[in-house]
Amino acid sequence: MKCKLCGEEINSKPDSRLILNKYSANYYSCPKCGLYFIDAPTWLDEAYNDVITFKDTGIMMRNKINEIKVSNIIDQNGVMLDYGGGFGIFARMMRDKGYDFRWFDKFAEPLIIKGFEYNDEKVDWITCFECLEHLDDVSGDIDKIFKISHNVIFSTELYDSLSIHTDDSWDYLCLETGQHIAFYSEETMKYLAQKYNTNYYNISGLHVFSEKKYSNLKRIFLKLKIKMQLIINGVSYRYCERDNKNLN
Repeated sequence: MKCKLCGEEINSKPDSRLILNKYSANYYSCPKCGLYFIDAPTWLDEAYNDVITFKDTGIMMRNKINEIKVSNIIDQNGVMLDYGGGFGIFARMMRDKGYDFRWFDKFAEPLIIKGFEYNDEKVDWITCFECLEHLDDVSGDIDKIFKISHNVIFSTELYDSLSIHTDDSWDYLCLETGQHIAFYSEETMKYLAQKYNTNYYNISGLHVFSEKKYSNLKRIFLKLKIKMQLIINGVSYRYCERDNKNLN
């Protein structure tokens, strides 16, 4: 088995889990780049009957949080692209704040961002939220993103290398929906920065790849500023978590 990101040969035994309560899945761990992935997800057509899964009760709150974070990390100069932007919620929010955001998603319709679809124009920054974990062609799809710009902001939950092989309770595995098929670690993020010759920073939970360098002082300042604005805006996940529990 070869890694879907770096091509490294993987000889270790895969982990096995049950997806959608009926499909057996093999998970492989790459010793070189840290990618943890499913080999052959044959259930994707079924998993994507709905583009946005009914379990994603936090979609609106998550977009609000990302709006606050991103507007502190990047300024309003230039053109931005929300890649894998779903129905256009985040791009619409950012345009309303004065950012020149465009939208792209090959699986969804721009229900609230029509007229601002990406048309191969020059892009200064890309945002890509909750997409990496959905990729089957990991190397190919990430390569497409970095070919557009080397200034990219991802969101994805990083896995704990000590527990990933034995802990099936991690919500991000999404065993009930089958949409999450690739998982990343801090090691993976550093591998991407090296591969695409850019700088990597974790700023308030967002994975920021930037051609310019951020000093430690700058990063601390950004994190404190973001934290204060989240508090001022009263942003919380507690209601989303409550709704998720009621769905189980």
